[in-house]
Amino acid sequence: QANIRGSSGFSYGIGTRVLALLDGLPVLSADAADIKWNFMPLEQLADIEIIKGPASALYGSAALGGVINLIPKMPSTKFGVQARTYQELYGEPAKRANQYWSGTGPTHYGLFAGVDLPSKKLLTNVSVSAVSDDGWRLGESSRRLRGGLDLVPRLKNTRFFVRLRVTAMIDSGQNFLFWKAPDQELTPAPATSSPQRNSRLLIDPTLTYSLSSKTLLRAKARHYTTDNQILTGQSSLGVNQLLELSITHTRSKNLDMTGGLFALKNDVHSDSIYGRHVSKNFAAFGQVNYRYNRTLISLGLRAESYQTDERDPISYLVGRLGVNQKVGRGTFFRASAGQGFRNPAIGELFVKTSASVLRVFPNPELQPEKGIGYEVGVRQLHRTGKTEHSLDVAGYANYFDNFSEFTFGVWLPPGVNPIQSINYLGFKSLNSDLARLAGIDVEYLFRYKLKEEKRVEIQSGYTYTSATAEDPARKRVNLRFRYAHLVKLNAQYVGGKLEAGLFARYNSRMIADDPTLLLLVPGSKDYRIARPDGDLIIDARIGYSVRKWLALSFVVKNLANQGYMVIPGNLGPQRSFVFQQSFRF
Repeated sequence: QANIRGSSGFSYGIGTRVLALLDGLPVLSADAADIKWNFMPLEQLADIEIIKGPASALYGSAALGGVINLIPKMPSTKFGVQARTYQELYGEPAKRANQYWSGTGPTHYGLFAGVDLPSKKLLTNVSVSAVSDDGWRLGESSRRLRGGLDLVPRLKNTRFFVRLRVTAMIDSGQNFLFWKAPDQELTPAPATSSPQRNSRLLIDPTLTYSLSSKTLLRAKARHYTTDNQILTGQSSLGVNQLLELSITHTRSKNLDMTGGLFALKNDVHSDSIYGRHVSKNFAAFGQVNYRYNRTLISLGLRAESYQTDERDPISYLVGRLGVNQKVGRGTFFRASAGQGFRNPAIGELFVKTSASVLRVFPNPELQPEKGIGYEVGVRQLHRTGKTEHSLDVAGYANYFDNFSEFTFGVWLPPGVNPIQSINYLGFKSLNSDLARLAGIDVEYLFRYKLKEEKRVEIQSGYTYTSATAEDPARKRVNLRFRYAHLVKLNAQYVGGKLEAGLFARYNSRMIADDPTLLLLVPGSKDYRIARPDGDLIIDARIGYSVRKWLALSFVVKNLANQGYMVIPGNLGPQRSFVFQQSFRF
């Protein structure tokens, strides 16, 4: 799951506290309410927007920790072809005893091609992506094919804008749950890696009408289908349908307003995992931005109703207030307070499944999560000659009620003989009373222009997070699967045809693991104890533009071949070597 400031830990593939948007609309699956990153058309993006902190006032459910908005680029008005191929070779593991192959290691191949086909009446982009990945672990492979179509009619009436985007993907492979044993940490435990086939379809129509130079009407819709077929007999079909109507009005250069209505329906058919269920969301939202001298004030409100099946609807009224003040030359101060909420995924409420010794039980009584977040920050920009600096420092505190996490226990149904307790041992998503996430966030950018198009850049960031919750005995405990310290550094040289860089990521030791997983997964507790100092992962890259139409790059991931455990029983990827070719015509 995506993680912003410790809001998300590990939720067994169900639910997220970071809302993923594609072109401004939620793109979470109907059953598990998770993000299918391999389905996102990352090669076709114009920009990525990230909002940190609760933002449900404008974006709705799941925006508890933040928002990631993927913005697709427009089809070009000029004919063009873009293509990229890459070949990745996974190297030997940090611990040679884990190597399960002989000879050449597992491989990962990919191809992407996109074509812009403009005409007098229509802008068209057609794209295709194909991937064949053996996986760095045995029992984790993927063979997938994704296609995309983007149509924008060139209308005579320029007040109208119409767009239709269609994306489809088929995927077959296996998923790795946890390792078999020490020295077999790249081999799955028995009965945990099952073959599966998945298909996804996304249809996005958009209609925009300029009522005047100051008023814009917009209608966006989405149909999103996920069909997961696990070949052991488990399957799930989820259909997500939504509609958003909005109006934006610019009253003056100092005042603009946005308001709208939102409707979402999730329909899940899964007799083997979730059952058959429907959830519905309806919302009205609005935001006002007011500028006065050097001050920008933003106020947002959202009223939302949520219902699962025939249960009583649950209603919310949430808001967000933000102030941004320019206090000096290149110095900006900001403060904000915002509320968030997350409705339980259908999967959290009704899931019933197992893998090896792990069982997951439903909790139909699970309550929505609610929260409020505060942030105070300052940003300083400084330019002198060829040098540019940017420093951003923020302090934040988020408080959540009904914070839910999967909890291990004996979930014996009423009337069942306790002697059968062993059959009801497993995980269930439960609410805690109160969770608190607080910390600091620092970002620094340095850029030095050498000459012409040559420059050196350093981007760095540091996040400190304290993440705690109250357990059933009302004791304050650390939330699982969070890092107290996270450091990122990206240094690069851009010099005409040549580019080179390093990316480093350090995380301290995980604040708290799931003790049950440490007990159930052989060797995972000893692995964690033997590595008390956290993990440092470094990637190196170099690229060269051979021609205007051809660029080559070479990447070494995990340069030092650091062995590290992400969660109990799951190693991160070992060192790999990637050769990429990019074409543009």
